[in-house]
Amino acid sequence: MKKIVIISVSLLSLFFSTQLFAKSGFSLGVFGSYAIDGGSVEDTIRDKEYSSDPQYEIESDEIIIPGGGVFVRYDFSNNLFIRTGFEYNELVYGGKVSSSNSVLSEYSEYEMNYRSYVSPLFFGINATPDKGKTNIYVAIGIVMARFEIRQDYVKTIGLKHEYRSDSENFNIGLGGIIGIEKRIMQSSYILIEYSFYSCEVNRSEEGQYTNNGNPGPDYEYTEKYGLPRQQIRLGLRYAF
Repeated sequence: MKKIVIISVSLLSLFFSTQLFAKSGFSLGVFGSYAIDGGSVEDTIRDKEYSSDPQYEIESDEIIIPGGGVFVRYDFSNNLFIRTGFEYNELVYGGKVSSSNSVLSEYSEYEMNYRSYVSPLFFGINATPDKGKTNIYVAIGIVMARFEIRQDYVKTIGLKHEYRSDSENFNIGLGGIIGIEKRIMQSSYILIEYSFYSCEVNRSEEGQYTNNGNPGPDYEYTEKYGLPRQQIRLGLRYAF
């Protein structure tokens, strides 16, 4: 967060010290993203990878959460802008963790499926040192997010114990973007962004339990909902 404040101050300095070229109007954009911090999803999976007993062998894969989105932006003539749109994220790889103990003849497997749908509302400031050929911008605001999570956990030690849960929730949080874009054609820009979100919540949920195929009572657990905390994005913007 300290780095974000420093960058924001630097952009404000650039805003007041360089020759700025402001053009008001609407623009449309599209981007693809990659999570460099998976947030609560990554935290949950990492917890399943930990065991203090050296007799357990843990296997897992790198967590990959790509995403994408579209946005609408309106630039005012005073170098301020407002931006909103729709974003989607999905865990496509790394949601499975397996554990085995040959001494106890025990085997367990955990798997998570995750999706999130996001609608941000950002307010930002744009600065350009070369009359619109290059833009540097920063924006912060609120995000509204809907989460869908499915978790399957199977543990076999003599009998087969299965735990399954399907849950969804909604939360409002904070977020922001820091970006730079370069004009490639008239009114068209290629952009790279760093995004950061704080939109996490813990909720009590119920799951289904079966013992060797026989249904048992539902169990209660605490679900962690959240967005990727940090992303790198690459996209395009067209200004009308």
